[in-house]
Amino acid sequence: MKEIKPELHKLIPKDRLFELSVPLIGLTGSIATGKSVASKFFNNIGCPIICADALVKSIYSHPSSVSFIKTLSQDAVTKDNKIDFRILRKLFFSSENIKSKVESFIYAQIPQVFLEKFKKFNSPKFVIYDVPLLFEKKLQTKFDMTLCIYAKKDLQIERLVKRDQVEESLAKKIIQSQIDIEEKKQLADYFIDNSKSIEEFHKSLETFSKKVFK
Repeated sequence: MKEIKPELHKLIPKDRLFELSVPLIGLTGSIATGKSVASKFFNNIGCPIICADALVKSIYSHPSSVSFIKTLSQDAVTKDNKIDFRILRKLFFSSENIKSKVESFIYAQIPQVFLEKFKKFNSPKFVIYDVPLLFEKKLQTKFDMTLCIYAKKDLQIERLVKRDQVEESLAKKIIQSQIDIEEKKQLADYFIDNSKSIEEFHKSLETFSKKVFK
């Protein structure tokens, strides 16, 4: 089982996110920079990873979440009692009141589902938390280290248009809703450039791994 080099253990449990007992690496980036590829790489080499998006998805699957969304909008729940995320997304971005209520509901449950996931690992020596909005939520001081997956904005737009088959104007709007990738690059303890080939990206990930893990 991999471990983080001792000199990189920067925090004590009470100062970590969710007061985690082991070192915590924050993996972040912006949309279409390659964070998911990096997450898969770390998982393949045996790193314990928890994905924030997966935690949110699991919360939405609970009956209590469906009931909550129904109180906000009957239209956002289908006849077979499932959340219609297409409608919920429109409501979320068109109403600050709904956005605030949904975020409060979801974020209040994140610590519990995170720790439930953590307990399923076999006494890990550290955890990587894949969290897209790490800097947006000002969580950086809660991690022993942060790693940003970087790609220039024009490349993000190009990849997002190709990947999600969206208009360029929408791709730009989505990217503009996050902290600029150049700022994230500066805020992170480490960054890996994913602007070239997938082979070079993997080499950079391997170099980072050798620097951080023992």
